[in-house]
Amino acid sequence: SKVAASPQVPLPGAHPLYERGGKESPRPAPPPRKPAEGGAKPPPASPSQGVRASPRARRLAREKGVDLVQVRGTGPQGRITTADVEAAAPRTGLPPAAPDGELPPVTFAEGEAEAQEVSFYQRAAIRRVSASARTVPHFHVSATVEAERLVQRKEAAGEGITLTHLLLRAAALALERFPDANRSYDRGRWLRWNVVNLGVAVQTDAGLAVAVLRGAQGKDLPWIAEQTRDLVARARAGKLRPEERANSTFTLSNLGAYGVESFTAIINPPSALTLAAGAVREAPLVRGGRVEAGRVLHVTLSCDHRVVDGVLAAQFLGDLQHRLEQPEDL
Repeated sequence: SKVAASPQVPLPGAHPLYERGGKESPRPAPPPRKPAEGGAKPPPASPSQGVRASPRARRLAREKGVDLVQVRGTGPQGRITTADVEAAAPRTGLPPAAPDGELPPVTFAEGEAEAQEVSFYQRAAIRRVSASARTVPHFHVSATVEAERLVQRKEAAGEGITLTHLLLRAAALALERFPDANRSYDRGRWLRWNVVNLGVAVQTDAGLAVAVLRGAQGKDLPWIAEQTRDLVARARAGKLRPEERANSTFTLSNLGAYGVESFTAIINPPSALTLAAGAVREAPLVRGGRVEAGRVLHVTLSCDHRVVDGVLAAQFLGDLQHRLEQPEDL
C-alpha cells in the first residue's frame, strides 16, 4: 500500500530565505540607505530628566503619573522629594493605567484621607481573599437550623463550650461521612485529604487570621473545644505557628457574636467549603400546623464548584443541619 507523503513544513527557527526542499528563494536586494545628514541624532530628552529629584521621588512620580516638571521641590537647592510628589499627585497627576484585573489607584485632595500602611499579615490576607474571589467559582447553599436544642446542649456542656465548638464538631462528623467534600482543587488535580483540618476565622488586632485545628477527625467535643480555645488565644496574640495557618480542609466563619443574622463568606483555600454562621435568634416556627415560638440559626455554605457540585453540597449541608438539630450525638 502507498502512504501519502505529508507536506513538508518548515521547522521553527528555519532561515527565512529557504523554502521547502532547501532551495533558496530569490529576494530583491534592499535599496541603499542614504547617509544621515549631520550624523545620527540622539532621541530627544524627557523634560523631567533635567529636574532635580531623588530616585525615590522619580519612582513614586512614575507610579502616580505625576509630571515632575509641574512639581515645586522643597528639598535642598529645590530638589523634589517624595513628599512633594505626594502633595502634587491630586493636583497634577492622573491615575496610571492599572494592571488587568486591578482597580486604578484612588486619588484624593490633601486633608480628605490619611494613608496607613498595611501589615504583612494583612497584605497576605488581602491577596488570599482577592485570589479566591477572582479564581474560585463560588456557589452558595443555605439552611435554617432549629436551634432550641442546640442552645440547650451548649448550656448543658458547661462553661467553655460555645456554638463555634459545636459547629466545628458537627462539621468534622459531616466531613467524615462525605469524604468527597474534604477535598481541594490544586492546578488540575484533586487532593483527597486523609485528615480533617478545621479552619476558624479569628479577628485580631493585625486583621483577620484563620487558625487551623489539625487532625480533628475522630476527636470529641471537649478536645475540639480545648484546642480551639488555645488556637484562638494564640492567633489574637500573633503567636500562631506556620503549620497552624496552613491547609484547612474546611473553614468556619461565625459572626453570631456580632448580631449578624446571615451572610456569605469567601472560600478560604485549600478548603472547598466555608461555612458562614449567624446569630441564634428568636423566630416563629410552624409545627403540626401550629405556630410556636422558637430559636433559629441561619447558616450558608460557600462551595468551590470545581470540587463540590450542588447535590454533594445539599447532602453535606443537610447532614450538618441534622446534627445541629439533634445535638445530643455531638
